[in-house]
Amino acid sequence: MKVLAFLQNQWVREPDRVKESIARYGEPWRRRFISMALFSGCLTGRRLKAALGEDWCQKIIWEEASTEIGGNGRSYFPPDLAHVRRRVVEENPDCVILFGKSNLALVSGVAPFVIGGMVITAPHPAARGAGIPADLKKLADRLNTWGKL
Repeated sequence: MKVLAFLQNQWVREPDRVKESIARYGEPWRRRFISMALFSGCLTGRRLKAALGEDWCQKIIWEEASTEIGGNGRSYFPPDLAHVRRRVVEENPDCVILFGKSNLALVSGVAPFVIGGMVITAPHPAARGAGIPADLKKLADRLNTWGKL
């Protein structure tokens, strides 16, 4: 089962350096960097690993709903539907996960491009609220159940 997941947007301490690297090494580098940065110790990555487990975290193709890169955790860029659709078409996943409130608006624009699969929404892993870990665990249970079908 192929899963493509969209988080909100990336932020790093030195966004200009990362943007220069993307310009130099291209889109494949940007995609690898997303996963590397996500699981290098940030809250989002830690919560994903705790809820989904190492296997799912390695198996899922991680992407951002916006290609813009911010300089701190409060950086926000609206989802780019054209970018999200392009990635869905390129990957042709069985399942798309849209994390966060800002990505809820993408469901109707993405669903027609997920042929024969499903679109799941989930809270952003770094969102505030006592129920976030439980909601992420429900997502893991759903993926585990669906992955066995």
